[in-house]
Amino acid sequence: MVGSTIVSAPGKVLITGGYLVLDPAYEGTVIATSSRFFTVVTPSSSVPRDTIRVRSPQFLEAEWNYSLASGSDGLVGATPSPANKSNNKFVEIALRETLKVIQAIVSVDALNDTLKDERSERCGLKVEIVGDNDFYSQRRVLDSLSLPPNKESLDRLPRFNHLNTPIGDVHKTGLGSSAALITSLVAALLLNFSVIPASSLGGNRSHDTAANNSRQDLDFIHNTSQYIHCLAQGKVGSGFDISSAVYGSQVYKRFDESVLRSLIDDSARPVPSELLATLRPNAAWTSQTTPIVLPPRIQLLLADVDAGSDTPSLVGKVLKWRTSSPDQAREIWTRLHDDNRRVASLLGRLGDLARDDPGDYSASLEGFATAHSNTPGGAQCSQVLQDLKAAMTAVRRGMKTMGESASVPIEPDEQTELLDACCAIPGVIGGGVPGAGGYDAIYVLVVDTPDSTPTDGPCTAEQVRLLWSNWKSLSVSPLQSRAEEGGLRYYDSVAQVRGLERSL
Repeated sequence: MVGSTIVSAPGKVLITGGYLVLDPAYEGTVIATSSRFFTVVTPSSSVPRDTIRVRSPQFLEAEWNYSLASGSDGLVGATPSPANKSNNKFVEIALRETLKVIQAIVSVDALNDTLKDERSERCGLKVEIVGDNDFYSQRRVLDSLSLPPNKESLDRLPRFNHLNTPIGDVHKTGLGSSAALITSLVAALLLNFSVIPASSLGGNRSHDTAANNSRQDLDFIHNTSQYIHCLAQGKVGSGFDISSAVYGSQVYKRFDESVLRSLIDDSARPVPSELLATLRPNAAWTSQTTPIVLPPRIQLLLADVDAGSDTPSLVGKVLKWRTSSPDQAREIWTRLHDDNRRVASLLGRLGDLARDDPGDYSASLEGFATAHSNTPGGAQCSQVLQDLKAAMTAVRRGMKTMGESASVPIEPDEQTELLDACCAIPGVIGGGVPGAGGYDAIYVLVVDTPDSTPTDGPCTAEQVRLLWSNWKSLSVSPLQSRAEEGGLRYYDSVAQVRGLERSL
């Protein structure tokens, strides 16, 4: 059989810049996660010819067939089958609009030639999409297995765990599942139809190094994914989740929404040539991305609080408050902007100190984690750690104030109590409720101390997880995600991704 195209895109955690990233004047710090969405695209004789079959095998009734047929305009479109038991707006729009883009670059004949099996006979296209477990709450599964919601229980679950429920009934954890899904699907389709070369994406191919990645190709994937994600959501969002899915961890400033406004508002969908003119990298795309890396031995911990929040509702209320109380909003946003920038700057400063004097850096971390002021270590590094802790506390305070002013639970009181307890543990730098806030999740940055010994007691991460497991006022379950730098990745085979072949 013709080889598969396999692409993954990471989830995200917006640690600073909640709400402010909606305005191009402000920035946010977004950390890509080790949790990823994977899309596998395979020409297959097991799929009826002129058909795209999309499966999401982690859910019930999650198979959708789309017929590939030429319309009166001569373009091949993807029309959902009436026999589909459910619909998936994100998948449908991604297929339809990406096919338009593809046909604006390659001919319809070239597109059709791609839909052939190993015997060069006309076939269908099989698309399989799976997401790492952290994108969805695993609590029902753990309850069914009589397992407590802790790291050890989560480690026992298979990767890409089947949730035995329709996708519409599952609770998400706020890691950006729709953005990661769309980005991986769009990239996989563009690669499968030879619009983008695999060498443009990061991965574990020997020639795929950062120096060889094509920024132009990544920008094209980014712009196309932003358009499709906005179209599926019915509005032009901030875009940081798509940006991090493409490029990885970064300090982000959004693009001017006018670049997509006409495409989103137009009830008659644009023709391929119009799409291509907008989506190809050009000066109208004004977003700014600066790569960022967490300093060595600074660890990101995440937890699901299994309550959920309606992000569009929260955002709408905050924007309404900003309009009705402009002076108050300007004061809060200006102060938050300064604190957000301090966090990003201090993270970068710590990274510089770690590079310049690793021994001094390590000693300073040990002193911070054990709360021993007399631990050997440079005063400069120790001061930066304290400044970072203060800056992250200030960001939390500003977000809480914004929520109270707008009557929106950005950091609910229950979360405040939990985060205060986390931040009181030696070695915890700071934390917060990521993104738009609410009850989806919390994040904590901690110093990654050596494994505990009977005399040392638990390391910082273990102390935080122990606190979560014993917390009473909220049900808190850790997530398995770690911080990652990279964005899109390409793989030569399913065997390169642990658990992927078994899940498909």
